[in-house]
Parts: sequence; structure tokens; C-alpha cells
Amino acid sequence: MKRFEAVPAYKSLLFYSFALILLSITYVVGIEDLSPLWLLPVALLLAFVLYRVQVSASFSAGEALAKLEKALQTTQIGVTITDLKGKIIYLNAAEARMHGYEPEELIGKDARLFASPQIWEVNPVDLIREMSSWRRESENLRKDGSSFPVHLVSDIIRNHSGEPIGMVTICEDVTERRKAETKLRESELKFRSVAESATDAIVQADCDGTIIFWNSSAQRIFGYTAHEALGRPLTLLMPHRYQELHRKAVKNLISGGQPHIIGRILELHGLRKTGEEFPLELSLSSWMVATGTVFSGIMRDITDRKLVEQELHRHEEHLEDLVRRRTSELAEINRRLELEIKERKEIEIELRASEERYELAVRGGKEGLWDWNLVTNEIFYAAPWKSMLGYDEHEITNRPEEWLNRVHADDLTRLNQEFTSHLKGLSDHFASEHRMLHKDGTYRWVLSRGAAIRDSSGTAIRVAGIQRDINDRKMMEADWKERAFLDALTSLPNRVLFIERLEQALHRLQRQRDGNLGILYIDLDFFKQINDTYGHQVGDQLLVAVARKLKSFVRPGDTIARIGGDEFTILLEDLKSPDEATRIAERICAELREPFYLEDQIIQTSASVGIAINRGIGDVATSLLNNADLAMYLAKGQGRARYQLFDSEG
Repeated sequence: MKRFEAVPAYKSLLFYSFALILLSITYVVGIEDLSPLWLLPVALLLAFVLYRVQVSASFSAGEALAKLEKALQTTQIGVTITDLKGKIIYLNAAEARMHGYEPEELIGKDARLFASPQIWEVNPVDLIREMSSWRRESENLRKDGSSFPVHLVSDIIRNHSGEPIGMVTICEDVTERRKAETKLRESELKFRSVAESATDAIVQADCDGTIIFWNSSAQRIFGYTAHEALGRPLTLLMPHRYQELHRKAVKNLISGGQPHIIGRILELHGLRKTGEEFPLELSLSSWMVATGTVFSGIMRDITDRKLVEQELHRHEEHLEDLVRRRTSELAEINRRLELEIKERKEIEIELRASEERYELAVRGGKEGLWDWNLVTNEIFYAAPWKSMLGYDEHEITNRPEEWLNRVHADDLTRLNQEFTSHLKGLSDHFASEHRMLHKDGTYRWVLSRGAAIRDSSGTAIRVAGIQRDINDRKMMEADWKERAFLDALTSLPNRVLFIERLEQALHRLQRQRDGNLGILYIDLDFFKQINDTYGHQVGDQLLVAVARKLKSFVRPGDTIARIGGDEFTILLEDLKSPDEATRIAERICAELREPFYLEDQIIQTSASVGIAINRGIGDVATSLLNNADLAMYLAKGQGRARYQLFDSEG
């Protein structure tokens, strides 16, 4: 094989040619973000050839060209080298194949056969001398006459004196890329069509919080046209108090934080162009693109819904006012009972004053008289006393056990305490309401009143009194109490009874000056959506199931209440530390995430829990409840299905 006679000149030409080819391929790939892996071995081969040409003046030009040829034949991008008149002096197999030729068919041919003459004209040498590299999109022709889109990058080849001697062109078939771009445009048109037909506002923002998409409903809700909104910061739509929180949340999400708000439905406040704040419902999603994270928000104006909720709240206040009136009525009943006690006391005095009147009362009275001789330990029971328990005259003896053994076990200790207290002179009369066993096996409420007759030393030697059947009154009181203080759906205490028990617990703590109590304020997440989707019957069943499950979490003596809608409260007394309350709240959050099976449906919900711990003497029940309520809303704002301890400093 012959060697070049002028090695430095050819070595320089080869060096510039190879370097420009490598630079062109790299430039094309870098700009278009293609990064094919097969370019790496090509680049390495070219670098190897350049190195051998540069370091060995004795290396044969034929061997160098053979190695270059082998490297270029492996690439899938077309490479063509022409002289200044456009005559092809070299092309690789990929270039010939994409145009439908064999390489040997094209050597020496005019490169303009790849395109129509009006598209590709030979540039004058003077113009070429001023050029270095250029790129363009074009349509090339195949041998069969068909056309296809290409991306071309050309570089001028210069000799060691810097004079242009030829041109190398990189050709890439971009047919598939054009198809992908067409599909992308079609997809964008479909998205815009759906977005513009939506009744909710659809707004998209980039990772810097800049608005990049704005549909017509967004203009209707917020008041800004697309021209006014696009390119503006997303904080344009937020009240000032939310803006810093928004920036921190976006920064945390982009840096890899937990996207606890993504995919959830949030209730926030928006800001119209007029400066008016309004409530909205936000559903947020995100995805990654080449330039970073894109956020998409679907926003619904819920002003009308909030007005309905306010009306429901007013109705709830009306019901609470009704409860207060019923409570006042019960107080009036108690006042009448006190008057009745006073009247009975006068009767008892009259009984002690006259044995004759006493005997007359025994025979004709409707109440059951009793007379306990403490010396002989015998009791006289009048016929009405026996009959109100369902017995005939001869069925009950004069033993005290006839009375005491029929008293309900839960009432017996209190009855003994009240009777003993009167015998000791600690009360001016004896009075006790308790249950007694009827002959039919049921327990009936009775009221026993009496007064002791004492000897000269003040020791009680006899107690006489009456017994009255108050079962109907007790049933009526129980019914009133249930209506006034219990939730009709779950049978749990309502708000009024819960606050009453909370006040009693706080009073006990003030007397003891020691101990802690806590309140858990529980709100079901997505309850409205469950009601709307499955109906109110399933919603009511869910509330009953949640109430049943909450009962299993608490300790004896704690109080669970339903205070309205999907809101429950738990009063935790005798807490050893606030951690005990947080452990219960954590368990509630975990358990209520488990699905419920209702009406052959799998119902999924969760709970947001606020915790408030008493701070010491002077705590007010309503303030403590409001603190727990506020902590619950903080938990809901942080993503729901979690608990939050109220911090007065925060």
C-alpha cells in the first residue's frame, strides 16, 4: 500500500475531518437530547484513529482511512463528505441506506440528488470561506422518489492553511420524531378541549410556582383572563396568610419531601381579582418533566356549599337552644319536687303528733306507710306498701329484710348511707329514691321518706314514713334526659352532656389541685363524599360503626360523645401524662384507616384528631374544647389522617 507523499498535509486534513465529524455528531445529539449509547463506541474509535494519525507520521493513510471507514459504518446516522461543488467523495452505509442506494451508486454523484435543486444550492466559495457550521430541517428524496424529513448539520473542512476544501454533512432521519410531535400536539389539543369544558378551574404551574395553564373556568372563578394569569406566580390566587406556607410546601416537595397533599382534597380560601376571598376545594397532582416538577390543581368554588353549612349550623344552634329550654323545664320539675318534699315533711310531723290521724292515714292513704321499731327491729308495712310491689297482705312479714333484700344492688349502699345519716341526726328527715324488686320480676322506682322519733337522749328509737311509687315519673325523666343529653343515632352523650361532664371533671381537678385531663376532638375525613356517593343511610351506619369502634379505645370512666355531624369527642380523665392521650389518638387514626363493610360496600375513611390538655386551675370547659377543635383543623390542614396536640405558644 502506498504512503502519502506529503504526510503532514494529509495528516492535517484527516485530523480536521475526523474532529469535525465527531464534533458534529456530538452537537446533534446534545442539542436534541437523544444521547444514543451507540455513539460512544463510534467516538472512541474516531479518537483512536486521530491519536494514531497524530502520533505516528509513518502510519499509512490507507490504514487510517480503513479504521475511519469501519467506525463510520457502525453508526446509524448518515455521514456524507463532498467537495466544494457538492460532488460526493464519501458517504457511509447509513447515509446510502436511508436514501435507498448502495454506497457505490453515489460516489462521484451530485449531493443535490437527495433534494430538489431549489432546496439545496451549491454556495459560492467566497461564502463558504466565511462559514463554519450550520444546521437545518429539510425534506430529502429517496431513490424511489419518496420523501422523508431529515435534520442536517454541515461543517466546512479546511486544510492546514485554513482554506475550505470540502464539506461534511450529518443526516438524521426524523420521521419517528415528527410522528411523536404530531401525537403530542393531538394530545395537547384533547387536553385543552377537556379542560375548557370543565366547570372547575384547572390551573397548572411549574416548579417555580409560575402559572403555565389557565382554563376558562379559572377565569370565571378568579376573574383573571388567561393573558393576565399566565406567567404570573401562583400566589396571585392566594390570600397573603397562605403565601409563605405555599412556598415552603413547594420547596419541601421539590427537595424530596413527603407529598402529603398530593391526591387529597383540601378546603382552602382563594383570592379573586377583586380582592374578595372565597372558599374553594382543591385537588392537587404533580408529575415530572425534563425541566422539573409540574403541578396541576383542580379548584371548585364552594361558596354556595358553605352557605348551606352555615344554615345547618344555625339549625344546630336552634336545637341546642331547645335543649337548654328542656333543661330549664327539668329544673322546674326539681323545684316542684322540693316543694313536695316540704309538704311531705309537714305530713310526717303531723303523723308523729297524732296516733289517731296516723291510723286514719294508714287505712285510707294511697301511699304505702311503714313504721320501723328500732328497738325490736320490726317493721310494720301497710297494705299499700305491699300492693305497690305486687304482694297481698299475708305474703310479706314484718322483718326489715322484706324491704332491704328487694332493693336493687346498685342502690342499696346509698339507701343505707341516707338512712344512717338521718339516724345520726345529720339530716332533719330521711328521703331516698331507689329501685325495688316487684313480684313480676321487674324493678320499680319508689320514693321513701320518713322521720325518726328520739328518746330524751336523742337516740332514734323509731322511724316512720311513707313509700310512693315514682316509676312513671322516673321513666319520664329518663326519656327527657335521653332526648336532652343523648345523640339519637349513636346513643352517645351529645355536646350538652359532654360539656357538663367536662365541667364536673375540671371542678374535681381544682379541688384536688393535682392531675390532668385531655380532650380528643375527632373529625371523619371525606364523610361528605361518602354521604354523596353511598347515601345518608350508609353514612349513618358508618357513624354508628365509628362510635362502636371508639368505645373500644377508651378506658372505663372516660366519656365519648358525638357533638354533631361527623365530629366526636373523648374526655380522658386521670391522665398520667400527655403522651397517654397521644397514644390513644395515634391508635384511633390507625384503626379508622381500616375499611368498614356496610351494605355490601367497602367504605374507606380516616380521621383527623385534635388534642387539648388542661393547663391548670382556671381552665374553662368551652375554651378547652375550642383548643382541641383548633388542633383538629391543624391536623386536617396538614393532610388529614393524623393527630395534632394543641400548643398555646404556637
